[in-house]
Order: sequence, then structure tokens, then C-alpha cells
Amino acid sequence: MKYKCYGHFYPLRELSFRDVLLISDVENISDNFVVDLLVVMMNPGSSEPLNTNDKITVFSKECVLTKPDNTQSQVMEVMTENGYGTAVVINLSDVREPKSSHFSRKLKGLSFGSVGEKHSLFSEQRYEELSGIIDKCGSCPVIFASGVNYKLRFLTREAISKFEDNRIIGIKNLKDLFYHPLPRSKQKQEEWVDEINRQIRHSAS
Repeated sequence: MKYKCYGHFYPLRELSFRDVLLISDVENISDNFVVDLLVVMMNPGSSEPLNTNDKITVFSKECVLTKPDNTQSQVMEVMTENGYGTAVVINLSDVREPKSSHFSRKLKGLSFGSVGEKHSLFSEQRYEELSGIIDKCGSCPVIFASGVNYKLRFLTREAISKFEDNRIIGIKNLKDLFYHPLPRSKQKQEEWVDEINRQIRHSAS
């Protein structure tokens, strides 16, 4: 399948944010699109908008065509294997930062500044926004792949609490945090895809 990615990007306090990403093989996205998969990750990394007029409206947000990164390619592998047409990706934090060490510092600054917890779609301030996305996704599987950074354990737990246990798919470490889709080695990347596919098949049986 050939997928396109559309993201909603916004600036705030000289930083760049992305709060939703749509991955789809549908040529013409309309308001009644069907979501096959919801993915929760840590934060938007190197994903960036392309200089194009290809735009759609998703969740009342203007989303632009976006250059996919290697992490999103892992999600596309899962979608292809399961015949999924459309996936929605949301994050523990909207902050765009590919380097995890820089991300942690930015997050700490935001949490104690005027932005507060609103950088996270899972914060109480954004309850209605998140509810609209979850409602649109219906009863589809939810892949948690938000990383094993222990500093984010409270955000991870808050995100998990928004979903029924039987919908959550993911690979946990010993501290109940979920491995990222793109480990360092090619073999581990393939193992992540294989295990996620196994869990999806099991949940559907």
C-alpha cells in the first residue's frame, strides 16, 4: 500500500509542535473517514511538513502533507500487514524534537512555564480535544509505543488511563513502559513489527 502522512503543526513560544498525524492510503479524506488504528508515541521527532498545497482537515484542524520518518514507516509496516487504510498518531507531548535529551529539557521548561501541561493532549486542559479524537477512533486497536524514558512515566500512565485495557497493544519493559517502534538494530525493528502484528491478531480472535 502507498500511504500519505498529514500533520497539524503549530508554533508556541518559539517552539514547534504537532498534535495529530494521519497516515492513510485514502486518496480523498472526508469528514467521515474510518480509523483502523490509533498509535500513541512519545513526541513528534523529525517529522516535518512538506512545502506543498496538499492539505486536508482532520478533527477540525488543517493538516498538511508531511514527510514521513522511519518511525512512521514502522507503523506503515503494521498497517500493510493488517490491511489497515488509516491510522491516527498522537503523542504524550506535542513538542517536536528528534533528540530525546533535548526533548526532556524542553519539556521541563514548558511544565513550569506559562504553557503548563497543555503541551500534552492527555492533560486535563485538553480533555474535550482528546475525547473527540478517541470517539472518532471508535473501538480500533490502540498501539502504545511511547518509549521507556522513566521521566515520562506519569504522562504514560495518564495516557493509558484513557483507554480500556483490552484495546491496548504494545511491548512493555519491566517498569510497564512501552518500547519505541524504532530500536537501534534492524533485527529488533522487525521483532517489534512481528510482535505488534501477533498481538493484533490475538486481540481480533
